[in-house]
Amino acid sequence: MTAPDLLSERRSTAASRTRALAEEPATALLATVDGQVACPGTGTAPAAAPAMQLRPAPALEPPYDDEMPEGSAGMDPLTAQLPFESDPEPEDPEIVRLRRISAHAAAATAARQQLPDAGAHAERVIRAVIEVINRQRPVQQLIPHMTPHIYTQVGQLQRYVRREAGPARAPQAALRRVIVGQPTESSAEITAVIAMGRRIHAAAIRMEAISGRWQLTVFHML
Repeated sequence: MTAPDLLSERRSTAASRTRALAEEPATALLATVDGQVACPGTGTAPAAAPAMQLRPAPALEPPYDDEMPEGSAGMDPLTAQLPFESDPEPEDPEIVRLRRISAHAAAATAARQQLPDAGAHAERVIRAVIEVINRQRPVQQLIPHMTPHIYTQVGQLQRYVRREAGPARAPQAALRRVIVGQPTESSAEITAVIAMGRRIHAAAIRMEAISGRWQLTVFHML
């Protein structure tokens, strides 16, 4: 037999075996043990697979309001405080300003209620100013009753009267009349008539409530 004939015969034999295996049922290739298919190479039946179990998924979201038990304490989203600290929201500047104005007005009202009568206090302070001009009282005693500007002005008036009198004795000043008007609860306007020798002078004075007491803020002597 020649080599080409031998090669052709081998190819024909391989094709016949392949065709036979394809036509044979697949179950015939596996051995059986007690009617069950055995594992190849072991001859034993495979272990039974565990039964599948179904379990409910855990609740990961909070319940809705209608799902909560009746009577349970739920959190009101409009009034309840969140369980963590947060920076307070800045207040409206206009609200802050109005609150300060209200507090200042309340303090001013309380201070005015403790003020002495404007007319009586004005007359007492004007008499003290006249005594300073007459050198009957030290000017330092007027400090609590007037602003620093008016205090300086009264001291200048005292020196002016003495300078105008010269070596002669200066005429004594005397209060003739006091007229008090109070346009507001915290202010008073006073007109005083002051005699200095033969001369009559008018004084325009204003008092204001400052730090809970009356103080002279204007003093003009004509």
